[in-house]
Amino acid sequence: MGWESYHRRRALVREALAYAAETDESAEQIIDAFDPDGAVFESGTDFLLDVQMAWFQSLSGELDRSRHLGSSDLSILTARAWAQTAADMPGARRLLDAERDNDGLTRAFAKEDALLAVSAGGDSPAHAAQIRKSAAKLHVAPRNQRTTRTGLFTRLREALAA
Repeated sequence: MGWESYHRRRALVREALAYAAETDESAEQIIDAFDPDGAVFESGTDFLLDVQMAWFQSLSGELDRSRHLGSSDLSILTARAWAQTAADMPGARRLLDAERDNDGLTRAFAKEDALLAVSAGGDSPAHAAQIRKSAAKLHVAPRNQRTTRTGLFTRLREALAA
């Protein structure tokens, strides 16, 4: 895959996930709408593998950031990271949850389970399932909807600019 193809795939996944967050359409319906002639993705599973990769990368980054929160309970940090990623990527989470039994995604889901288990100090898929169950109980606001605090200098600049 060349750079142009890679960037086209990434852009389509971003657009499709934004749409998926606003609708209840299936992955097949979304890929039919965004790539009707199959020029970018060969199949719905191919599309979902890219969705899983985007999810996995965001989750991995969130797990890295969570280590700086100060808690020593790895299970709580891992659950919070999963919940934050789910809040930030609701379309991806919905599509992936709907395809949990898709044989084409088995390996990708197993890698996610391994990441969750190891991050929480465990080593089994059952541990990953417990992390997801704990994360579902957490209420985390998506980052793009959080209110941001502005500092004194930012407020001064805005006041002077007005």
